[in-house]
Amino acid sequence: MLVLAPQPFYEDRGTPIALMHVLSAMSRMGVAADVATFPIGADVQLPGVRIMRAGPSFGIVHVPIGLSLRKLLFDVSLALKAWRQSHREHYTAIYASEEAILAAILLGRRFGLPVIYDMQSSMPEQLKVHPLFRSRAAQDWLRRWERWFVRKASVIACSAGLEEHVRSLDPRARLESWRYPGDFARLPDELAGTMRASLAIPDSASVVFYGGTFEHYQGIEELLDAIPRVLQHMPRTVFVLAGASPDEATARAMAALPMESLRIVGKLPRERALQCLAMADIVVSARRAGRNLPLKIIDYMAAGKAIVATDHPAHRIALDESRAVLVAGQSQSIADGILGLLLDRSRAACLGAAAQRYAADVYGRKEFELQVARLLQMATARSSPTLPASSVAEDV
Repeated sequence: MLVLAPQPFYEDRGTPIALMHVLSAMSRMGVAADVATFPIGADVQLPGVRIMRAGPSFGIVHVPIGLSLRKLLFDVSLALKAWRQSHREHYTAIYASEEAILAAILLGRRFGLPVIYDMQSSMPEQLKVHPLFRSRAAQDWLRRWERWFVRKASVIACSAGLEEHVRSLDPRARLESWRYPGDFARLPDELAGTMRASLAIPDSASVVFYGGTFEHYQGIEELLDAIPRVLQHMPRTVFVLAGASPDEATARAMAALPMESLRIVGKLPRERALQCLAMADIVVSARRAGRNLPLKIIDYMAAGKAIVATDHPAHRIALDESRAVLVAGQSQSIADGILGLLLDRSRAACLGAAAQRYAADVYGRKEFELQVARLLQMATARSSPTLPASSVAEDV
């Protein structure tokens, strides 16, 4: 398998975490994979998996989420790397996510290989925040490309919540909707205590935890605005926010909050993030945009934690009122949801246990490996279209 990963791999953020799940499953199944990826990122060791970094780093050490010149530069290097590898090796299929799907389809046509499109999100929706792609004309252009990607890929593997969108692009698409596995390994209580001590959180304090990026679509502004409202009634509460570095506006909002009640731990290795999760009493997701289920929700559920989440379609994929408190997207509603669970620990425990049971049934590792096996079988069951690459513009 040739895998095209247009991100820093590995890095603890959404798409690389999702890809790690897929590669781990392939490795356990005995499927060999060459991963062409950016020249930056942490090395990983998985049997049968080779990491192949594309081109020099040009002194770049970080690529932010979303469109950037740095990402485009690395995308070109990645496409060239994939082209060279396709000439050197005899692959069975090509697996690609995000914008790398274009190179994958061209290579699939050139070498007669099936292409798996791992559709983590809708590119027109993701790029709508960028000034270059906000106009109706730009969005229409992006949607035409997205439709072409879906129609020309052999199989679509999409994040939960994107099924209807994929069907709207191509009702005949061969589709598998991901159910990524949760981390059900129970961390010893002493590790949670060690993390609490390292953050100088008193034993008597309640801990509310958020894990994820500080992007605007995550509802981070609403969550920050909810904090003083919670502290007004429950002053012995500490909010722990783990994620990437905040932008300037978010950093100013954080600086205005009482430091004794806030811990900003930045980007953490996954193991440390799970330790933060283990010490939490309440976990929060205030998402306000996007169709796909946030991966952190699966970890929240697997850990058996009481969840407060905005009543958003992306959350409704896995959550309902029997296993979470679902609230409106306003700050006051988020604060009320947190306060309700802090004041009713019995209800919080019941919701956490129900979420954990549901995650064990739906988001288990064996179930995910069966998904990966089905996906590979669907992709290799028949050959991909072999139209000449020169017809791409006409197709779009």
